[in-house]
Amino acid sequence: MNHKENKQNAFDKATDYLSYCDRTEKEVRAKLIQNDYSEAEILSALNKLKEYGYVDDARYAKHYQSLKMNKLGVKRIKMELIQKGVDNTVIEQVINSNPIDEVTTIIHILERRFSNACFEDEKEQRRIYAYFVRRGFQFETIKHAVHIFVKNNSFQ
Repeated sequence: MNHKENKQNAFDKATDYLSYCDRTEKEVRAKLIQNDYSEAEILSALNKLKEYGYVDDARYAKHYQSLKMNKLGVKRIKMELIQKGVDNTVIEQVINSNPIDEVTTIIHILERRFSNACFEDEKEQRRIYAYFVRRGFQFETIKHAVHIFVKNNSFQ
């Protein structure tokens, strides 16, 4: 029995990989490269996967955005999708077709995580802003959301 007979074909390997969760084309390609498939085998498998709808970066991006939109800002979601190999134009189409209300997202996170925070304390305020910046929110958006949150939760 030669090496080819032992080795699962690229399409079957990719469908096994996709059976656990949805993946981008880049992730599937990397997995097939890692398993020593030739470029021709990889291209053939990817074309077949796309034809069957098993690999669709636009669908992946929509799903990813819907999962992350209550936790992360647009900037961070875009960055993570780019790292996963989704094309920039696809990302922009997805973000534009389903815009995220970042102010509302920040306010919800403030209510959950920072309801007892002292917003008059400069050190605490820097810590809160840094938390949101790391999650991909713009500084001005954070500032606006914090202002609304503090105004709505002041007990004066």
